[in-house]
Amino acid sequence: MRLTNRTDIAVRTLMYLAIHGNRTVPIDEIVEKSASHRSQVVASVQKLRKTGYIRSTVGRSGGVALDRDPSDIQISSIVKLIEPDFFLTECHEKDCAARCTFYTACQLRSALDGALDAFFAALSRVTLADLVDNRSELLSAISENRAQRSVELTR
Repeated sequence: MRLTNRTDIAVRTLMYLAIHGNRTVPIDEIVEKSASHRSQVVASVQKLRKTGYIRSTVGRSGGVALDRDPSDIQISSIVKLIEPDFFLTECHEKDCAARCTFYTACQLRSALDGALDAFFAALSRVTLADLVDNRSELLSAISENRAQRSVELTR
């Protein structure tokens, strides 16, 4: 199983906002620091704003900020919000019984459902606060990455 890039960007956006506290962060800053495409960041920001995880302000000093305490944001809820589906195999899709001869007796679907439940159980124990409890290291990593990109651009 692999999560989509949109989920990765949404989680990294939340992490970036969390390490910057209550500061309103311009979207372009998030784009630059996350080395992501602007359209992907904007799409994630819109989804997170519509569902109450972040708030936004418009204008010259506008941007986005967390609208919830990081300890109240479970990573499992973000993954479920952003991912389009969790069909691990074709047998999770509608009308699969018509395409699979094993469908009525197969135990794979049940095993995968159990694995998916365990995956989300593990993620439900992780909050945004847990992901950023090493704030100083994260800020340092951002600075190092920025310096490295500057050197690469001058070559």
